[in-house]
Amino acid sequence: KLFQYLFELRKKQKVSELIDVAGLTPLVHVSSKFPAAQGCASWVVPLAYHPTNKNAVICYNLQLDPSTLLNDDLATLQQKLYKKTSDLANGEQRLGLKLIHLNKCPVLANAKTLSAERATELGIDRNLCLQHLEWLRQHRELQQKVVELYQTPTEYSAETNPDYQLYQGFISDADKQKMQLLHQLDPANLTADSVLFNEERLNRLYFLYRARNYPLTLTDSELQKWQRYRTDKLMHGLDNPNLTLEQFSLALENLAHEHSADEQKTAILKALYRYAEAL
Repeated sequence: KLFQYLFELRKKQKVSELIDVAGLTPLVHVSSKFPAAQGCASWVVPLAYHPTNKNAVICYNLQLDPSTLLNDDLATLQQKLYKKTSDLANGEQRLGLKLIHLNKCPVLANAKTLSAERATELGIDRNLCLQHLEWLRQHRELQQKVVELYQTPTEYSAETNPDYQLYQGFISDADKQKMQLLHQLDPANLTADSVLFNEERLNRLYFLYRARNYPLTLTDSELQKWQRYRTDKLMHGLDNPNLTLEQFSLALENLAHEHSADEQKTAILKALYRYAEAL
């Protein structure tokens, strides 16, 4: 019965039937983004549909205090949205916002599916989640605010990502000379202005070159920009067909079950898992 229910969720329409942003109806969501100690589960509430991705719904993890959504401006919220866990200050919590993709077989169910008793066993405070839900229902203006938060354009969409534009047109001789110059510079002293190309796609590619190979040369604002890019790619599935971390973890889990008797393959899968955790 459980298998059949989850199998049906491969249909986007079936998932859509569970989403009620008008009524702020809570759901149980199982995801690798939640701690394994709590069964990788939490109560969430859909707040709004993503402004540019019709297959994504902006949800909130009801275990976390949502008041920061009201108190912080959009610029601050955007910084928090893309902040690495390791960079959080003492006592600072992550934003409880999470995208759920209708077309990626998310595990969702009626809120009553998770009983109060089972929630307690998993360390999930049901009363606290209900308080946060009621608070969100009293501050519905936040639904529009989170839409605006996700509406902030990313510099590296599928149409503008320089990795994909590399072969879209020939590179001028002048820019080729600057490429040669770049390889002669001391990497430790690279800055945004070290090389300025005539073509904007090359300037964007130069930023990625520094971020990937020489991250210590990035300024604070450039580090935030790099983290936003990484989060968009790894968490939100920007520039499909690359895998999100969630999809990658699921693929590893499936392969681990398939090759559980093979020690060599299991060791490789564990190494890949540790690599993903470190990203």
